[in-house]
Amino acid sequence: MGSGSGEGNYMTICEIVIYRQADCPLGSYSVYCSKQCHCRVGPCDSVTGYCGNGVCEDGWKGIACNETCIQGSFGLNCSSPCRCLTGANCNHIYGHCPNDQCAPGWITSNCSIGKIDNCLLVSAK
Repeated sequence: MGSGSGEGNYMTICEIVIYRQADCPLGSYSVYCSKQCHCRVGPCDSVTGYCGNGVCEDGWKGIACNETCIQGSFGLNCSSPCRCLTGANCNHIYGHCPNDQCAPGWITSNCSIGKIDNCLLVSAK
């Protein structure tokens, strides 16, 4: 406070304001709430997108559940293999193949049931 010469003593006051980001609406996160959460249960962190329960919706993976399954997999924890004709990639959430065409020996909408001749065998994904 003040100058050493005795002339025009003065004090500088600075104001510091700290803002906290407002919570995003449920189901979104990021600075502008522009990214969609993919947590299986409960909300995600409104800033990072991190899923507190660590479980992603079907078809998603990663710490913030913001990565789709790699090609060739789908479903919960991306643990189910795609079984599409000619090795085509399936829908990362449901496992549906393009034009509903399963690889030989597989049937149903997500090609999860193996077929032997006219008999059906239930597959454990």
